Amino acid sequence: MVSDADKTTAILEALQSRASSLISATETKLGAKSRRIDFWTLSPHPGKGHLATSYEIKVSRQDFKRDTHVKQREARLFSDQFYYVTPPGLVTPEEIPDWAGLQEWDGQRFRYSVYAPNLSKSEPSWEFVSQLIRSSCEVRRDVQFEMNNLKGEIWRLNNQLKERAL
Repeated sequence: MVSDADKTTAILEALQSRASSLISATETKLGAKSRRIDFWTLSPHPGKGHLATSYEIKVSRQDFKRDTHVKQREARLFSDQFYYVTPPGLVTPEEIPDWAGLQEWDGQRFRYSVYAPNLSKSEPSWEFVSQLIRSSCEVRRDVQFEMNNLKGEIWRLNNQLKERAL
């Protein structure tokens, strides 16, 4: 019998493989309350609007049932889309909240059972940025240039926030 930990690892590895051209991070701490998201990606392409997506892996019904919109608030704040990723048939499309999507991993491919709606992401906090860097997957050299551009954009946006606060 395959353990829940093995199922989670298999799904996470499949997500990482699929996101090889994106900036990504695993087990990223999202805020002061130690909430974490299993997997997070960011498109390094300005033409794609720097699309950010959060993925929460669920491999048991009990774990899915314990999840709430409050627990996933920070993940939704820093994402354009939020997806639950499960083995096939673990949850029904009707059980997915209106702010989330559902992808099922059958061991070979992902199937979109519910497409995630577009959310309105907030500007990242410095706490989130530092946690993202700490938990980021390997950064490829062709992505490093875009990372530098993102760092400049984050700095600019942070200064705008400070000016508005004055």
